[in-house]
Amino acid sequence: MRRLALVLALLVVVAQTVAAAEPAWMTKPLKADEAIVVYLYHSGWLVRTHSHVLIFDPVAAPGQKILEPLGVPPTALAGRNVTVLVSHAHSDHWDPSILGWVEQVPGIHYVFGWELEAKEPHVCLGRNRVVTRMGGVTIYNVHHAFDGIPESAFLVHADGLWLYHAGDHSHSRGAKDKTFRDNLSYLASRTHHLDLMFTPTWGGELYAIRVLRPRVVFPMHDGGREVQYARWASRSEVAAPPIVVGIADRPGRRFLYRNGRLRRAP
Repeated sequence: MRRLALVLALLVVVAQTVAAAEPAWMTKPLKADEAIVVYLYHSGWLVRTHSHVLIFDPVAAPGQKILEPLGVPPTALAGRNVTVLVSHAHSDHWDPSILGWVEQVPGIHYVFGWELEAKEPHVCLGRNRVVTRMGGVTIYNVHHAFDGIPESAFLVHADGLWLYHAGDHSHSRGAKDKTFRDNLSYLASRTHHLDLMFTPTWGGELYAIRVLRPRVVFPMHDGGREVQYARWASRSEVAAPPIVVGIADRPGRRFLYRNGRLRRAP
């Protein structure tokens, strides 16, 4: 009897530990037209859809671990369909330590926007536009070298939702730059609508919004200066409908997206 009581007590502790490791937003059931969006830092985002977890350009805020804004360790992602997409090799977008997640999250997928030399058989994209399908996620890429190194932007389709993560795919000349213009035209031809768009704001983003027509736009690439996101959203050409802007004021800020509408999540 005493042994049984000890076993039951241990099971209670384990259950409490699991519950503590998985906050409500991680376990909340989502419909096909819903997503939870979490700002990690700089250009880093986690998007949880009905049956997938997509992580874009994850890097750590100063003094934190990469997933610390989530309130969960990488092990909390185990058992989920996790795909990590990294646009390019600049240190504000790419932290090699994320490759260690493969030991904590069995079945995790990695997609790199350049030809990374890696021991594991990850998806590494070159200059060609290709369509990558893995575990119910479809990824379209476009290539550029605006910063002098190979980079990609990603258009992702998962659970009926369309997402665009630009990485550093932005240009001060906007539509006057042929590569920028052609890349956006190609992506626009892949889908009739766009749910979520994540974009830097140093040039060309308004043209990209006109071409891609996203329902919600998340400004990014100002880690440590998140006040810039609200300033960008207040510009007259941005503030007018139908543009909905998700303003991440700090790492860990969460949003709930549902059928074209956005609200902050607790």
